[in-house]
Amino acid sequence: MQLPLGIFGVAVGTVTLPLVSRTAALGDTSGFRAALAHAIRLIILLTVPAAIGLIVLAQPIISVIYEHGRFTPEATLQTAGALQFYAIGLVAYSAVKVLAPAFYAIDKRYLPMVVSMLSILVNFGLNWFFMFKLQLGHRGLALSTSLVALTNFFLLYVMMRRHAGRLETTELFKTLGKVAVAGAVLAVVCWLALQFLFSRTPLPLWSKVVDLAITIVVGVVTFFGAAFLLRVNEVRDVVDLVRRRR
Repeated sequence: MQLPLGIFGVAVGTVTLPLVSRTAALGDTSGFRAALAHAIRLIILLTVPAAIGLIVLAQPIISVIYEHGRFTPEATLQTAGALQFYAIGLVAYSAVKVLAPAFYAIDKRYLPMVVSMLSILVNFGLNWFFMFKLQLGHRGLALSTSLVALTNFFLLYVMMRRHAGRLETTELFKTLGKVAVAGAVLAVVCWLALQFLFSRTPLPLWSKVVDLAITIVVGVVTFFGAAFLLRVNEVRDVVDLVRRRR
């Protein structure tokens, strides 16, 4: 599960990094801070709905992709559990993909390395705790990975504030609050889909695919519609990005 989530994080980071690096190269400190803060808010807008969708719809997603042949419903259940715990760290993992390269842009490249080395120790300790003390099994490994991603983001964010100055933290929390409200609406949509679409058994594969596609489309429209009504400024950036991709 780490690979698909990792690819998503890298893709989002790739969209937002050029402006951050450009302002740093020009020595525009205020522009660098504004660009980095904006990039983090955009990451939040794009990854929060993805994380919510993966957590709530983990089982039907895994069922559509993998539940064929020898891959049993029990295997789907176990894999979905891991996916849910991995998805907890998706926002932080994606944000790290923006924050870490930003340290290279300001010639503080050793700081992400120090944080990464610390993360190895934290990951080892959490793996042991979740596996052997809480008996969470493979889910514990996934949860450990997500908590390490959250720790990485927090440490890098604090360090970046120290070396680059204020990162519009107030605006970040405002965006996070609005996105959380829109995310709650999305979670309700996904939960209703679980109750009325995916609760019917047994379902043929084509029906699962259609139901999942409908849920995703309705969820995306609902989330971004709610975010637009809540005046999340980064929604316009997403629209512009989609237009440029056409």
